[in-house]
Amino acid sequence: ILEETPVVVFYDNTSKTLQAAYANFSGSGDMSSGFSVQGIGCGDTGATGYHPNIATNGSDFAITYQGSSGETLELYQGSGLNNLFAGTAQTIDEGARTSQQILVGAYSNPIYLNNQLYILYADQTNNDIVLIKKDGDTWTPTSIATQGALGSYINVQSHNNQLYTSTYKRYFTDTGVDLSSISIFANDPTSISNP
Repeated sequence: ILEETPVVVFYDNTSKTLQAAYANFSGSGDMSSGFSVQGIGCGDTGATGYHPNIATNGSDFAITYQGSSGETLELYQGSGLNNLFAGTAQTIDEGARTSQQILVGAYSNPIYLNNQLYILYADQTNNDIVLIKKDGDTWTPTSIATQGALGSYINVQSHNNQLYTSTYKRYFTDTGVDLSSISIFANDPTSISNP
């Protein structure tokens, strides 16, 4: 909900672009008015916008998505419904690590907590969940869940200054029995140290 208006973001597989749809009615209005859909100019070329998600904080919005190479986490930000298609795009995790280049950005989930933007997403190379936050002018990624094949279908909620993250955990026994499950993690994002 952005300024009392429902907004959704999605990847359009036909046009290979990130799209946003906003309601032509208020949050309590008649849905028969429908939605208006438009592409978001994220500054990337080629197919871009996989795994998008949106968070709002008052009139501010943050849309996260995976870049076209599948190796980056992208952020498109702005303020106000009237500026939904005039935001600023930037790459905030290029997937570069000390020892390797990794695939990042899938299943991104942004959330505001105490006016601070946090983003959780998948490190598809190591099957970890990564939390990224801005420290000064720098976005700093930290792996917060590393035990098992994690990072698919991430969802995050906040309560009492904690982030509660759920994710699908793949696990098969040596004999092929599927013991996959949903895992839930609780983190205080202000106390997470940088790597």
